[in-house]
Amino acid sequence: MNFARRSTKTSAVLAICAIAGLFIFVKDWKRDFTTNHAKLDATAKNPLLRPISLECSREEAVDATKIWLNAQQNWKLISESQESEISVLNLTRETKVMRFVDDIRLEIHSESEGVRIEASSQSRIGLGDLGQNPRNLIEISDGLRAATP
Repeated sequence: MNFARRSTKTSAVLAICAIAGLFIFVKDWKRDFTTNHAKLDATAKNPLLRPISLECSREEAVDATKIWLNAQQNWKLISESQESEISVLNLTRETKVMRFVDDIRLEIHSESEGVRIEASSQSRIGLGDLGQNPRNLIEISDGLRAATP
């Protein structure tokens, strides 16, 4: 009988932790359960989800991105290509607990005063991402701002 009470209490604590986790991670209840992709957008309400402008060359931005990626445990560079004035980097990011993989595409555009970086993140599975794709974009945006000269 004692085991049954402990088991029930443990289950209740785990359920409360799971619900609390949702409240911590979900920032936009309308979006996060029904959308499994995100992209940097000049009109985004959150300034951290707008395209990045950096005062460096495209080559410096690509190199800084690679250095930042190498320092990250759950990010990987999958491929790289050059299209006239655009460098395209295809990346993946794996979530820590459930090991879900998201695909991220970075486009680094040469501009007169430096570069503009546009990015998108897409979950491979699921109808909603619980806000992970916007968090991916914020994480890489912050990393690139800090890593570029």
